[in-house]
Amino acid sequence: HVNVRLIAATHVNLDEAVRKGTFREDVYYRLNVFPILLPPMRDRREDIPLLMRHFLDELSAEYRLEAPIITAAAMDAIRGYHWPGNVRQLRAMCERWVITRSGQRLEREHLPADMFTSPSLPETTPAPLLFDESASLRENLTRVTADMERAYLFRLLERERGHLGRTATAAGVTRRTLYTKLKQYGVDSRDFKQ
Repeated sequence: HVNVRLIAATHVNLDEAVRKGTFREDVYYRLNVFPILLPPMRDRREDIPLLMRHFLDELSAEYRLEAPIITAAAMDAIRGYHWPGNVRQLRAMCERWVITRSGQRLEREHLPADMFTSPSLPETTPAPLLFDESASLRENLTRVTADMERAYLFRLLERERGHLGRTATAAGVTRRTLYTKLKQYGVDSRDFKQ
């Protein structure tokens, strides 16, 4: 008697592969009991700071090195990048930064050159406004507002060098509200101290 749960992952559209005959239909129906669709990281950029914090903490502990301090300009570039290698590429980049920038500020100029250009957009073109056509207007507004709020707080924290009182005053919110928002976005104010 065997009791197992099989979890399989793929980057291939299996519905399409079954229609084309490149994936066995019987196997597909056995695997397709409880599908979980996870969009690529470039379609959920709000997760990037949280994923980075997780990877930086994990890799800092593994290498016994201090995590780098990510500046707002660097984070803007990181969030604007198209990430063809998805989460694996982000983790590899975090590993590089822990090794090469341990305890130091990670500025925009420390990022690979290809993070500033997109295959389809010239460097001077502003990043497109990202929205999900399958989501409601309210859901899109919530996401765009959160992205703007996160970028705004990053800039203020950088300007105020991680000082929470001055950052809260500049933002026009209480320290408690600021703490809540920083926790929500996975931001550590210590990363901005100099």
